[in-house]
Amino acid sequence: MRRRVVGLAAAGLLAALLLLALVRLEGDPPAVPRQNSTYYMRAVPLDGVQVSQNHTRRALMVDSIIEDFYLPPRDLFNTSFDGEYGRDYGNKGSTVYGVPWFFDEYGSDVFSGFNAWIASAFLVEYERSREPRLLSIAEGVARGIRREFWDPANRSYEMVDRIRGQRGAVNDALIGSLYLQLHELTGNTTYRRWARETFDGLIDNYLPESGELRCCVADGVLRNERLTRDGLTIPSLVYAHRVLGDSRYLQRARAMADHYIAHLYRPEGYFTNWSHPEVSAEIGFGLLELYRIQPQPRYREVLLGTVRYWAPRVVVDSTPVHKSEWYPYHTQVARLFPEADRSILPAVWVSLEFCWSDPHRMYPHDCSSSHKEHSYAVITAIALLGYP
Repeated sequence: MRRRVVGLAAAGLLAALLLLALVRLEGDPPAVPRQNSTYYMRAVPLDGVQVSQNHTRRALMVDSIIEDFYLPPRDLFNTSFDGEYGRDYGNKGSTVYGVPWFFDEYGSDVFSGFNAWIASAFLVEYERSREPRLLSIAEGVARGIRREFWDPANRSYEMVDRIRGQRGAVNDALIGSLYLQLHELTGNTTYRRWARETFDGLIDNYLPESGELRCCVADGVLRNERLTRDGLTIPSLVYAHRVLGDSRYLQRARAMADHYIAHLYRPEGYFTNWSHPEVSAEIGFGLLELYRIQPQPRYREVLLGTVRYWAPRVVVDSTPVHKSEWYPYHTQVARLFPEADRSILPAVWVSLEFCWSDPHRMYPHDCSSSHKEHSYAVITAIALLGYP
C-alpha cells in the first residue's frame, strides 16, 4: 500500500513538472532585468562636442516636472481642470480617473500616449541616476494607463477618456514603448505581455502591410489623415521587434518608413506632412534603427539630408520645443555618420538648458508650446533627461 502511495505521489510530481515545462515553453521565457533599456530616444555624447554637465539644473528640471505636472491619486472624480481647456489648476491633490497622471501647462489632461512619453523620459533618467521615485512614477503611470484606457474589444488605448472614443497608432506606440522599457529594466513579464498586446493591436488596427498608416479613430470612424507625431510609430515598432522578436513589427516599420520616404520626403531634406524639425527627427529615429539592422543607402541619404537641411534652421528659427527632439536625433546621426555637421549642437544644448535654469521660466513660449497636448515637460525632458 505504501509503495502504491509513493508511486502515485511520484507520478503526480512528474505530471506537475511536465505541466510546468509546458507552461514555460508556451509562455514568455524567464526575464533577466537589464542595467539599461534599449529605448531609442536619447541623446548620445560625441567626441569634440562639449556641453555643460549641470546636475543641479537637471535635478531642478526633474523636480519641476513632478511638482507642477504629476498629481498622485486622491479623488477618483475630482479633477484639476474644468473642461478640455480648463485652467482651474489649483487642486494639486487630484487627477484624472484617480490614476497617476501628468497635466500640461494649461491644466488640461495630457493624452495617455504623452503620459507614457514623459514616463519613458523619466526611465532614461532613472538609468543614469537610479533614483527609485522615477521608476515608481513610471510604473504608476504604466499601470494607470492599462487599467483606465485599454480597450480590450478594440485592442487599443483611449487617448483621453472612454466617452470621446479617440484612439490612435502613435498613442499606442508610445504606450507600448513604455511597457518595453519597464520590462527590460525590471524583468516583469506582465509588461512584456502588455507590450505585445499593444503592438499586435496597433498593426492590426492601423498599419496594413502596405505601410500606409491609418492614423486614428475618432467618433468611431477610422481616419487616414496624418498626425504630427505619427512618425514615432516607426522606431517604436523596431524597438518592439528588438525586444519581442516578432518579425511582423520590423516588416511594418520598414513598410511605413518606405511609404513616408516615397510620398512625403523632399530632396531638400524634410518631410512634408508637418514641416518642423522634430517631425523629421521622429521619422529619422526609425530610419536610424532600421539602418542599424540593415544599412540601406536610401536611409543614409535621408538621415544626412535631414541634418543638412534642418541644422542651420534649428538654431535660427526653432523654439526649444522643436530643438529638444532634434538634439538627441542629431547626436545619433552624427555618431553613425562622422560627416554629419555637428557644429550647432552646443548652441542647441544651451538653449535647452536655458528653460530649466530658472523656475520662473516655466511658462514662456520660448520654453513651452502653444499646443495643450505638447507639454514642454514631455518634449524638453526627452533631450535632457538621461544625458551622461
